[in-house]
Amino acid sequence: MKIPALILLFSISFLSFAQQRDILEIRVLFYKASNDKKMAKTFLDQLNRVNTVENSTLYGYKGMAHMLQAKYAWNPYKKLEHFYMGKAILEEAIKEDRSNIELRFLRYSVQSNSPFFLINNSELEADKELIKKQWSTLKDKDLRRRIGQFMLASGDCTEAEKKLFKA
Repeated sequence: MKIPALILLFSISFLSFAQQRDILEIRVLFYKASNDKKMAKTFLDQLNRVNTVENSTLYGYKGMAHMLQAKYAWNPYKKLEHFYMGKAILEEAIKEDRSNIELRFLRYSVQSNSPFFLINNSELEADKELIKKQWSTLKDKDLRRRIGQFMLASGDCTEAEKKLFKA
């Protein structure tokens, strides 16, 4: 009886580690894609296989991959098409996992940087509040560093918020 339980425990631990590694790789690719058209295409290709909200974080990054395509598209119609497709995918991911700080951070970063005519930024303050609330308990060091850097550079933080994100 002990061996099957041990195998199950090992399998669960391995899957958890593999998923965490995948998210780290996706984050790195996302940041590279933000500044490189070729990497943006690679990023979208990597995430096109994600078809459901099975993993809400990966699905949210799929939405971000589409929004990045809008950045590099020449045709205004294609720009809007990619942006709104990505936005819909990200919103669906958030709907499935409302308390996911990474998804809410992604939406916050889009809403705080998009032209007002493209997006309804009604969730901006709610996302910021959730980020601040979960910040102190965030165990993912990579995500914590990325959020902190963004928030400090955004110019949207009060002095008290800056102190929070420097910690």
